[in-house]
Amino acid sequence: MVIITGDNGRQYYIYEVIIMEEVTRTHAESVQILKDEIMSWARKGRDTRLAASDYIFLPDVTVTTEFKDALIAHRQVLRDFPAAYATILSNMSDDDLCCVTNESIPYPEQS
Repeated sequence: MVIITGDNGRQYYIYEVIIMEEVTRTHAESVQILKDEIMSWARKGRDTRLAASDYIFLPDVTVTTEFKDALIAHRQVLRDFPAAYATILSNMSDDDLCCVTNESIPYPEQS
């Protein structure tokens, strides 16, 4: 917040200031910015899914060995997901990139 005193002596509270400036980017730079944002979404979604299975490592959790092994394998797939998804993004057309949303990212499902 910024307080500005006007010519009339009154104080004005400015909560958000937006500075407009001319931005000149190449097409490739714009595409890279979009890919970076999509990858940020993918990593956040991956982190959320990993956090949801952190409980398996608590000492008072008892599950079958098969379940724990499957969950550990799934967690590894999730950790590897950003690299695999980056490859998918690199092969997408510009039109397809523009259609990607946070909700449309195909996270690996647990088997």
